[in-house]
Amino acid sequence: MFTAPVFSRSVRTAFKVSLRAVPSLPGLTPSAQTQCTALTVSRRYRGEVLGHRPQPTVMKTILIGDANATPKEFKDTLPYLVKRTSGAGWLPVYRAFIKGNTQIITTIRRIEGDVDRLAKDLETLIPKERIELKRTTNHVVLKGDYLFAVRDWLTARKF
Repeated sequence: MFTAPVFSRSVRTAFKVSLRAVPSLPGLTPSAQTQCTALTVSRRYRGEVLGHRPQPTVMKTILIGDANATPKEFKDTLPYLVKRTSGAGWLPVYRAFIKGNTQIITTIRRIEGDVDRLAKDLETLIPKERIELKRTTNHVVLKGDYLFAVRDWLTARKF
């Protein structure tokens, strides 16, 4: 015949003593205190690298020309204008990481005028197949990390 286990008084007392060993926090029940100690144990693993992670494959940046070369035309004679930001006066060239941080794109915004001519002029610096035009927003999207090269190129043309 099977009987339910009977706990002695000493076992219950030992359990209560072990709960008292946990530092008492004001306003928390003993069950909440045990949850707090369990959380502190798991915080120890935050930020540690668990195992080897493979490096993502990132597109390499290919430059055809020199971004700091002396230009033949400046912004006064060009049919397009890249306006700086109104607050701090930065050039509107931005870098973004897409597709799970494995691909980098560079975006040129705030373009007024002939966007096609800007893309054609950028072909002296960047391969043609990496330049994409967004006609609805007048943005030029470059596949690769061309942030500093495009900033230098625009600064050389007095934008």
